[in-house]
Amino acid sequence: MDISSVFISDINLTRWVIGTLVLFLLLGGFSLVLAKFKHDKSEGLPRRIKRLEILNLTPRHQLHLVQHNGTEHLILTGPQGDTVIANASERPTLDKPTVQE
Repeated sequence: MDISSVFISDINLTRWVIGTLVLFLLLGGFSLVLAKFKHDKSEGLPRRIKRLEILNLTPRHQLHLVQHNGTEHLILTGPQGDTVIANASERPTLDKPTVQE
């Protein structure tokens, strides 16, 4: 039994490495072309939804404060489902306490 028949010959190994490198270069070039010509329809438009805050209550339950078209929504999420707790059209402002003399 000849050792060259057991192991990959140098020529086959070189062809395999060059082929693999060419494949990765083609995939990388294709991904760059796709990223350059990616068309995002929402580009330039103002965002209509914002995540303002998240509060972790337990490892599986969270409170989310979300603003959509100027209206704030307080949403409780958990494994049983999601519940809208409150809606507010404006953020409440905290007035400074007045000192009476």
